[in-house]
Amino acid sequence: MGRRIGLVLAVLALALWIGDARAADCSTPPGNEGDVIYNSTYKVVQFCNGTDWVNAGSSGAINVGTLTNGSFCTTDGSVINCTTAAISLTSQVSGTLQAAQFPATLPAVSGANLTTLNASNLSSGTVPAERLGSGAADSSTYLRGDQTWAAAASADAGTLCGLREVWCNYGSPFYDMNSPITKCKGNTLTAVCGTAGGLQVSTVSGCPSGYTGSYAKVTSYSGYFYHIFCVHD
Repeated sequence: MGRRIGLVLAVLALALWIGDARAADCSTPPGNEGDVIYNSTYKVVQFCNGTDWVNAGSSGAINVGTLTNGSFCTTDGSVINCTTAAISLTSQVSGTLQAAQFPATLPAVSGANLTTLNASNLSSGTVPAERLGSGAADSSTYLRGDQTWAAAASADAGTLCGLREVWCNYGSPFYDMNSPITKCKGNTLTAVCGTAGGLQVSTVSGCPSGYTGSYAKVTSYSGYFYHIFCVHD
């Protein structure tokens, strides 16, 4: 009788040992291979595969780490953590963005770093005149080769107006009374003798607006005789 009781106790001890060993298959919570639970924390059904709790429908162990609302999730291959507030386009993203990923209207951002743009890709619209050069762009100006808007030259530019002959005598102008006086727009021209000891014309006065005074030496005379006149700007 005593032997039988001892044998029963040994079998019970072995059964308890086997049960304790199976209880260690999965942990947190403890479970045996084939056990199925509902994880209310992560709202997912999981089963024990003999080592880890696996989400139903998954082929391997998935360990969920820290979850932060609104953050991106990353993994090192064994644990998922959702703690990344922003994705780095430099180190975490590769490839080329497709055109469909851009909004129909791009946000207002600085284009200072946009370089090597090909102007031949401009297929519609008009480039504003102020973008083509400096200065005032209007109906009275044109764009020069140096990218400057400048007033167009008058069709009469360079034409002469008025004529008078003068002789400089040590700073004093003497006008030839025998030569006809041609006024410029009604103005009578006068000269200032101020160079070469007062023997040459330095400036011409009396030209109307839009004209500049000028002079030329009369070669048919000896001495310091000059013709003074106005030149259209």
